[in-house]
Amino acid sequence: MIGEESGCVYFNGSLHLAVCHPAVKVDREGVVRSMVTFDAEGETWRRIRMPNTSNHGFFGLSRGRLYTARVENQGKCRLWVWVLEDHATGLWTLRCTASILQLLGSPCRAPNEFYQPVAIHPECNNLIFLQDVAPEALLMSYNMDTGELDVVCSLGDRWAQRFHPYTPCFVERPPVPP
Repeated sequence: MIGEESGCVYFNGSLHLAVCHPAVKVDREGVVRSMVTFDAEGETWRRIRMPNTSNHGFFGLSRGRLYTARVENQGKCRLWVWVLEDHATGLWTLRCTASILQLLGSPCRAPNEFYQPVAIHPECNNLIFLQDVAPEALLMSYNMDTGELDVVCSLGDRWAQRFHPYTPCFVERPPVPP
């Protein structure tokens, strides 16, 4: 159920994992996309169904809220971003949609060109990061409030399946005894 590319987030005392389960009710691709949560002791767990059009590999935490995103790479390469509004009921709300090709000023997608969401900024809930997987291997940021898509850098041959945003820890370390 848990794939290699599965996302994982620790939030509100529980670990959240994206799973893909083909044996229960199916969506149009034949799988149920869910998030499984369980507490640190492993005693309390539950399943939250993800939006029907969300992939099972990406979700992230930003400013105390869980987000999931997907890029439909056919047609206009449309980006979809949802936020989990109610953790108790599993209610997801569509936060934004945007055409990546329109943002890039491109009339159509090249044969090997496709995009995927890879991270969300942990402190700025309006900034999502996308990867142009081929041919240029670019890391881009999309500001959901302004609608701006910017190239962050070229990844070259450092293309990666996962990105982990850096979050500094300012906890003071106890003094070391002599």
